[in-house]
Amino acid sequence: MFTLKKESGFDQVGSYDQDTINGFDEQLINQMLKLVDPERVENVLDAMAGDGNLSKRLHQYCLTHQIRCPKLFVLEYSSVQAEFARKKLSDAKAEVIWGDVLTMSSRDSQISIPENSFDRVMIKSSNHEIPRSRQLDLYSSIYRVLQPGGIFVNLGMLFDDPEERDELRGIARVKDTFANMKDVADNRHFLTKEELYGWLTEAGFVDIQSEQSFNYNINSSIVAQQYFAENERIRSDLEHQAAQAKAHKMRLNGRIHFDRDTSLMVCPGEITIARKPISK
Repeated sequence: MFTLKKESGFDQVGSYDQDTINGFDEQLINQMLKLVDPERVENVLDAMAGDGNLSKRLHQYCLTHQIRCPKLFVLEYSSVQAEFARKKLSDAKAEVIWGDVLTMSSRDSQISIPENSFDRVMIKSSNHEIPRSRQLDLYSSIYRVLQPGGIFVNLGMLFDDPEERDELRGIARVKDTFANMKDVADNRHFLTKEELYGWLTEAGFVDIQSEQSFNYNINSSIVAQQYFAENERIRSDLEHQAAQAKAHKMRLNGRIHFDRDTSLMVCPGEITIARKPISK
């Protein structure tokens, strides 16, 4: 059963570079920001935002293109990551909320975000941190705070093959365990396309569509450097790669490659958009 915890696994990780870990390039992130369409909106929520790196990129995107930046709201469950976000976004005047995406409320004041608050909600590579039992709650919560006609933009892993997804789940559990991220290890749920589109539809979204397919490129040496304690790094890295070696379907389909003492995982991803209808 999923229970909220006072602390988060990402409190333990501290500073880390999500885009480098996942092999995201500037072109991919810019495509996501283009879909957010910041020039045409007033209020944007960066949900499950980590250290605010996506909002920082959005602010820079607006400066580069000489467009007015919308008001940015940053929601993050980890108190440590929320504090990183405050520092990173000090020049963007973003409002950082240490809060829970499932209830859209602050963890210190318990104040809930009002419904119909945002033109856009964006999530980058984080929805898989929510357990399967609460996935519908996640999209229903996003739906509630979006204005009618508002757009949800999600960038994340999305599998067609449930067997591949389950193998990745086992690999991630090993990595999370050695990174001392027990709550993340317990809760992660990587989605299939059928699941995501089904839950979005059930939450009330319409016009659900893929805007771009891409691949995650996850290098084991980068994972080890970013997640594992230095005195345990070699052992943790070997256990992580051992779990990859057991992922028969992913290896058969060319999703895991070994080279000397490192590995590369190539996992399917998608930028998905969904719209809250103007009237139900």
